[in-house]
Amino acid sequence: MRRTLAVLATAAALTTAAPAVAQEQMTPSVTVSPNVSALDPAGEKITITGTGFDPRANDGKGWGVRVGPKRDGWRGRTTTTSQYSKLLRENWAVGIDLKPDGTWQATPTVKATYKAGSEEFSAAAEQLYLMIFSWDNPDMGNDLVVPLQFTGVTSPSEPRQGSLHWPVVASWNGTPSAGTTGQTWPYTSSTQTTAEFGGRIDFAAPKARITTPRVDLGAKTLTVDVNGVTVPFAGIKAGQPTFNGNTATLRMELELTEKGSTALNLPANTALAPATMTYPVAAPTLALAQAEIPQNGTLSFTGQGFSAGEQVILDGRATFAADQEGGVAGELVATAAPGRHTLTATGLSSRRTADATYTVKAAGCEVTSITKGTLLWGFKKSFREYVGKGSGNSITGANGAVVTDVDASPNTNGVTTGAHRYPFKEARYTSATQFEVAFGGTITFTYPGHFFTIHLANPKVAVKDAKGTLSADVELVTSGPTPGKPTKLTGVELADLDLAAAKTTVGGGVLTITGVRSTLTNSDAFAGFYGAGDKLDDLTLTLGSSCSALPQQPGPAGPPPVVQAPQDLVPPLAFRPQRLAGTGASALAPSIAGFVLLVSGITVLTAARRRTSPGRRT
Repeated sequence: MRRTLAVLATAAALTTAAPAVAQEQMTPSVTVSPNVSALDPAGEKITITGTGFDPRANDGKGWGVRVGPKRDGWRGRTTTTSQYSKLLRENWAVGIDLKPDGTWQATPTVKATYKAGSEEFSAAAEQLYLMIFSWDNPDMGNDLVVPLQFTGVTSPSEPRQGSLHWPVVASWNGTPSAGTTGQTWPYTSSTQTTAEFGGRIDFAAPKARITTPRVDLGAKTLTVDVNGVTVPFAGIKAGQPTFNGNTATLRMELELTEKGSTALNLPANTALAPATMTYPVAAPTLALAQAEIPQNGTLSFTGQGFSAGEQVILDGRATFAADQEGGVAGELVATAAPGRHTLTATGLSSRRTADATYTVKAAGCEVTSITKGTLLWGFKKSFREYVGKGSGNSITGANGAVVTDVDASPNTNGVTTGAHRYPFKEARYTSATQFEVAFGGTITFTYPGHFFTIHLANPKVAVKDAKGTLSADVELVTSGPTPGKPTKLTGVELADLDLAAAKTTVGGGVLTITGVRSTLTNSDAFAGFYGAGDKLDDLTLTLGSSCSALPQQPGPAGPPPVVQAPQDLVPPLAFRPQRLAGTGASALAPSIAGFVLLVSGITVLTAARRRTSPGRRT
């Protein structure tokens, strides 16, 4: 079975010790612009921006920053193969200055061909890289290597086919056959942690026929067939693999096992000839959350099949760290022009790539987040009318909340009784059917004749699918000889919301939901004036993203029309329970109602006596 997976490379990497973690867990990362996949061969200035480079890491010695090929010794102090080579270090004026917060920037000009020393270098002859590494330190755990691609220049890559170069014992001479050429065994297949090779080498002294080597990186064992018997032949000490495209190369030190010793008549633990294994690894995959994205929108991606912990560069401009399973995920801003584009992910160690296509839509305004909006809600119309019927009463807005003339009722006292508009504060938006929005402002209902003031403030709407809740701060302030107790509730769930019959419209970056039904959550939610389940006013939500322009919203109400009251023995101030029943306020607490009725009776009697005089009809 030919199952070539990148996990094989990951398993090899895990045979070495994990690199030390910098203090405060800083993780080095670089962003390169412009796109390093289409550079000008004649020379182009690139901007390298680094973050997470702890100045205290590597004993404060810093990092090397180079541009050139990855030849042997490319990390050395005196290499002469680079077209750009600088030391990155804190307070380092002669190189690249590393800031105390771990950030830095460099702007080298890179070319497809250049001369270093007496040698000519060309991207057409060998791959060139941006290389960042711990200075004067053999630990490669924090190395960042970015391949550079020049327009019209194709850099060479190694073939995908694999092989095992292994002479078995360096001093022995054998006869290769069955596909083995010299000391090289042909690749046949691999699984997640193993690779198998074909071929045969016959030795005359001692007489031994060795066939089909199998490398198991999980068990760290090289198994071969010796004279037809399968033998766990040698233990493996593997370093870090190197990669070229979808091909990995791993050098292994081999030590003869007890069973291998018996098969070859050599002492156990004898050092065998080192082996170099080249094998194909599966191409990584890249998936996008959206096939279409507005210009400057957020492009979310996930990738699989990269090497554990390696840095993966996306679109030639931003790096992300792969997890221990070789997975990578993140977000990019879609800055490309409208049209179809290809997003490329490249593992900086493995050099393996994965592509995904997407379409950038012409710049428009979409609802991707909420930064503005209003809530229009009058609580309960009958309660507004009830307050509007008392002389000296008022319904007022403060802290950005206003009383509008929407759904207002004329009254005899000039009280504004329209629905209330609350200003936007903040939001957490997932979709048009799932969001939370907090509003500000305070609406105050004042009824001096009935000894109460109610403040309704800071409503918050939470919606998921067709249901939701409305919470608010509710305060009842009492005065005079009333048996009612002051109440102050913060963030109480005031209303249950039903969006099943609501109308939702989206356009121009604005989400509008009208006709949201609301019912009182419980009898304590509004100072005991109503019972749980009582119908409240429908509400309207108008929400917009930063690029949107909200439609005109209702402004503060002007003075309402005054309706002349008919002549009545009872002054308008008097509280009449039978009228309250008709307004929907019949759930007023009985103790308060009885008390107010008593006060009203005294008021009626006093008024009647004052209006009775000699010579006048009663």
